[in-house]
Amino acid sequence: MSEQIYFKIHQPFTCVYHIEDPMGVFVTLIVGSKRAALIDTGMGIGNLRQTVQAITDKPLMVINTHGHADHIGGNYQFDEVYMNPDEYRLADRFYNQTDIREIIYQQAKQRNLVPDDFNFNSYMCYRLENKRAFDCEALLDLGDIVIKPVLLPSHTPGMTGFYIEPLKLLLGGDSICSMVCLYFPEASAIQKHIEVLEKTAELPFEHILTSHSKEVLNRDNFEAFIECAKAYDEQSAYRYRDPFYRHYGGKMFIYESRKNKTAILVK
Repeated sequence: MSEQIYFKIHQPFTCVYHIEDPMGVFVTLIVGSKRAALIDTGMGIGNLRQTVQAITDKPLMVINTHGHADHIGGNYQFDEVYMNPDEYRLADRFYNQTDIREIIYQQAKQRNLVPDDFNFNSYMCYRLENKRAFDCEALLDLGDIVIKPVLLPSHTPGMTGFYIEPLKLLLGGDSICSMVCLYFPEASAIQKHIEVLEKTAELPFEHILTSHSKEVLNRDNFEAFIECAKAYDEQSAYRYRDPFYRHYGGKMFIYESRKNKTAILVK
């Protein structure tokens, strides 16, 4: 597959590029007047760095929301990548499990989603040597845009989202999204997840972007996420197996809110 058709670029706001790869993962590029920030690096199969450089030539800061392989897979393509130090251990564990990357690669290959210039050795041999500590209390100043980090410790203990105040936009990572997975050993209990949601509700956001959807969500969706977590009923849930991390799974609870918004929680 050629690089030109690998990534699909959505632009929900003038300065925001929500970049989709065909394996269902999104990364978000925010371009300010002086600098740019790339949130997550996806699966790592396509040439994300080249795609970002085609959008902007401004100085770039790359930040991971958390340490799962589908969010740090492309870290090897960048000189420095920042993440919450609370995610170091998780990121090292996932990235040192080469079988996970092999599974991702084989699934991409079976679907003819491996670009012609893909460097298999760089992808498989990388060991996160370029990770840097991200200060989750420091604002990101991109010039005309200031981004506030938001701690969302439920999907993983160091999950970090981002609030872009001028746009009233929340980047929710994998803790605030339509399908939240709490079956990993590092995930929080449901009650902790509810507390994270209720704390986040204090922010005056109106829009949400997540890591596994092109859709721009709103406060009605967010309310459904809270309702879903509070209503979770294991007896009404279905068995679920993770498509990439095959040895993980849980019980999938599907909930429809009072405003006809669907939310899913897997515990």
